[in-house]
Amino acid sequence: MANIYQFNKLLNKCHTSSGSIRKDIMRSLGYCQNNACIKKTIQLATTSEMIADVGLRPALESLATHRKGIYGLWRFIASGTWSKFPGLTLAKIAPVGELVLDSLAKTEYSEGARKYLENVDSSVSS
Repeated sequence: MANIYQFNKLLNKCHTSSGSIRKDIMRSLGYCQNNACIKKTIQLATTSEMIADVGLRPALESLATHRKGIYGLWRFIASGTWSKFPGLTLAKIAPVGELVLDSLAKTEYSEGARKYLENVDSSVSS
């Protein structure tokens, strides 16, 4: 995705689409490497409406294909804010954590991820 203008056009289209088209758009949004766009993509992908419609994986899998997306996902998981999202449980976020861990290239990040996950309360509703 070349620029923020194109990202915003897709984002607007996503809001008026449904089904497989929406899923494809979410996947496309995840390829943007602009940090603000990555944050917007994660925020949109984790809304209860989007989780119910297309699930978490389309956008988050494409984010996990590039360095900025991986670090954006890691920051989202490590912040713990996901636990405050309605409908976003440990069971639903675990596959995202797996994507991120599989993608982390730097030892210091993977060690931090391991330590964080060791301390996650798995009794959080799932």
